[in-house]
Amino acid sequence: MTSSSTGIATPVDRSARPDHFIGRFARHRGALLGASLLLAVIAMALAAGLLYPGNALRIVAAPETWPLSNPAYPLGTDAMGRDIAAMIVHGARATLLIGLAAAA
Repeated sequence: MTSSSTGIATPVDRSARPDHFIGRFARHRGALLGASLLLAVIAMALAAGLLYPGNALRIVAAPETWPLSNPAYPLGTDAMGRDIAAMIVHGARATLLIGLAAAA
């Protein structure tokens, strides 16, 4: 069996389709879900001070309140009575800042 290939790579003109990456990204369900979740976490972290003002580690209620048992504490409280949702939101802010600093 013979091959007629010359072994020379030909360049691909990618300038003809500048939206190639964006189009593929927009058609991929997993990519859209991941981007949506990342944007939600970023929005939550940016709004941490508005959603849960003050210190996230302060004791706010009785210890070990069950999730959804009190509308003020949707994820309940931990063993010391601290709001779990407030700790998650403020923790997301710190996590994103550390990630950005590491990427820079």
